[in-house]
Amino acid sequence: MRFRPGRVEAHESKLTRPKPRTPLISPGMSENWGEKHGHERITQILRDADSIASGVCALETIAERSVPRTHAVWQVLTGLKWSEDLPGLRDAVAERFAHCVPPEANGIYLGLDGLNMPDGKGIEMGCSSAHEAGATDIEFIFNCNVYCRDLPLPSLARFYTWYYREGGIQAFDGSTGFDLLCIEFPICLGASALVMREALRATDRDRLVGSTAERSFAFGFHDGDMLRLGRATREGGFICDASFA
Repeated sequence: MRFRPGRVEAHESKLTRPKPRTPLISPGMSENWGEKHGHERITQILRDADSIASGVCALETIAERSVPRTHAVWQVLTGLKWSEDLPGLRDAVAERFAHCVPPEANGIYLGLDGLNMPDGKGIEMGCSSAHEAGATDIEFIFNCNVYCRDLPLPSLARFYTWYYREGGIQAFDGSTGFDLLCIEFPICLGASALVMREALRATDRDRLVGSTAERSFAFGFHDGDMLRLGRATREGGFICDASFA
């Protein structure tokens, strides 16, 4: 379950289990959490979309089920250029694997901290050796011992700058019944994951896998829900088998 974000000290959320904050939904709605926010459909799109552009279009259909296109948020969303973010992210990912990620690290944590993105925050990248090959959980995220420089994703930063600095909070506060998470899950998490998927697919296989038999990749909100984005092996490269943990 995702909780309302709060400002944290650097790396705090990466070293310990996320601490519950004020839920954005009532306890009685928790069992419908994944269904409400399209978890199954989001992971299907991540696994099957043939491009960033087509995947984003499919993800937008999830968002507009709950937040109509007359809402102010769509003025921002339709201006985001997710595909144009790929070259910069791809180069940054390649650099981190070449110069930061330990060869023996078999779990990679990729965390979104939207609250701090207006101040220049990127996607957090942590490295762990606690993943067991074949395991589908992402418990390794709580045992990262190396952190690399954040990864850039301008479209995501642009959205959160609007939300926190340019009237986004007020736009949702004044819209009775519209839940920001209905945007955050399919767009902020989903579209970002699509770009990351393509960056990992383009990474040199030897660097992507290092000395491990298998590397697992966790992606999501640093203060709540994360998904297993996929795994990398020397034989198959990056395999997107996305599923929510």
